[in-house]
Amino acid sequence: MKILFIDSKALFIDGLKSLLEVSGLSINTCHTKDIKSGLDLISKGAEVELIFVDINVYEGNNDYLSKGLQELSTFAPVIIISEIESLEFEEMTINAGASGFICKTNSKHSLFDAVRVVSNGGVYRDYRTLENSNDKYNIHVTTRQYEVLRLLSQGLLNKQIANELSISINTVNAHLHEIFNRLHVTNRTAAVQSAHEIGLI
Repeated sequence: MKILFIDSKALFIDGLKSLLEVSGLSINTCHTKDIKSGLDLISKGAEVELIFVDINVYEGNNDYLSKGLQELSTFAPVIIISEIESLEFEEMTINAGASGFICKTNSKHSLFDAVRVVSNGGVYRDYRTLENSNDKYNIHVTTRQYEVLRLLSQGLLNKQIANELSISINTVNAHLHEIFNRLHVTNRTAAVQSAHEIGLI
């Protein structure tokens, strides 16, 4: 697969390459630091089948990002990689033409899933949304928050969740804090109970 990486951080790109190769994907890659350079590379004949864009380069410049994604998506599917965990931001990038959105806090499995879904013509969304018929609940959680909540419901301790997901305990605590806020609860037991009641897990 011919992949274009658009990111200012070469080290991060090397990590993505390694992960994709570990998954068994045969890749041929090229790299630019911004969308304009990526479009220039394509216009000069570079063949691409998938494009990864680190949107943090364009933080605060959503109009430029939207225009760039619209242009890029005419050549190949685009997967956004972001440090920003925001349903609204995800919607903005998908509406602009991106075919996938992944938060950097997610596991490598999210990356593999995104590539699989997008390569098959689908759209990969990082957020899971639950809305019931009477709009009593309108819950948005990221894929990683869902994973933490699922393991929490299995009775795992924070340290065990961290080991299972290959993340730090501090990251687990941050996810739990956000989960509690979104479910309007104050502890682990109440979070699991609420998630079961509304069908989130």
